[in-house]
Amino acid sequence: MALFELRAAFGRLPRASRGILWMLAAAFFYATLYIAARQSVKNLSVAQVAFFRAALVALLMLPWVWRSGLSCLATRRIGLHALRAAFLYSATLAWVYALAHMPIADVTAINFATPLFTVVFAVFFLGEAVGAHRWAALFLGFGGVLVILRPGIAEITPAALSALASAAGFAAGHAIARGLGRTENANTMVFYLYGLGAPMALVPALLDWQTPSWSDMGWLAVMAGLTLLAQQGLTRALIAAPASVVMPFNFLQLPFVALFGLVLFGELSDIWTWTGAVVIFGSSYHIAQRESRIARRASAAVRDTAE
Repeated sequence: MALFELRAAFGRLPRASRGILWMLAAAFFYATLYIAARQSVKNLSVAQVAFFRAALVALLMLPWVWRSGLSCLATRRIGLHALRAAFLYSATLAWVYALAHMPIADVTAINFATPLFTVVFAVFFLGEAVGAHRWAALFLGFGGVLVILRPGIAEITPAALSALASAAGFAAGHAIARGLGRTENANTMVFYLYGLGAPMALVPALLDWQTPSWSDMGWLAVMAGLTLLAQQGLTRALIAAPASVVMPFNFLQLPFVALFGLVLFGELSDIWTWTGAVVIFGSSYHIAQRESRIARRASAAVRDTAE
């Protein structure tokens, strides 16, 4: 009964408040996902963790397929789904490797650059137009990446490059998703993302196979569940309220991760990580605001034309 009352009370909240709460939940789930991934790679290879993440998320999607019927998987764009899955798999490999070899707060901060890479890919591969404001924000954001990496001052490790590569890989997948989203259902896109990614990840995992313990399988299952929960939270936040309202709360991933890293692994984030993260996130937020304004103007223009 209390659960129904809680849901009813949540439904009565203003849309902006609901969006913010969903984003707070997503930020927490993403932060916890980093911990689960770090624990998973302690005893297993990077390739195995990438495989199990994809396979278990696909399995968790099967009840939705069962309820919706096989028609929910109908698509004429399987090639693009496969390409997106390939980018996600590559990005996951790089992300897990980075988590295994550098502080998780640093990986989180560098991954805030994903929206910046997404804009770059959207310009060059989708032909999206970007004005001077967004180009300036892009350059500023990548400057934030340099603040974290400090080339010429600090050693640029393979793990740091992997974190940057993972941000670029996730961004490529996001750019493809922009095109797919015009014709495909969101859940269909998620299922193909992991359902096609699992077979791609199987052979590399078998080549470096170590039999998972029950504890390992528990962490892998938690990681898969958190992946879906985080994606659902992010999606629902963006449905409930504009990106310009909810995206600032996504930055709370970093404090959550920094706290977990300190308590669980004794990792203390330095001032460069925080400074770079603020610059990157501020740039990404500015880009999100500009895109939201442009979308509203385009929508208004369409309505005016229709009238």
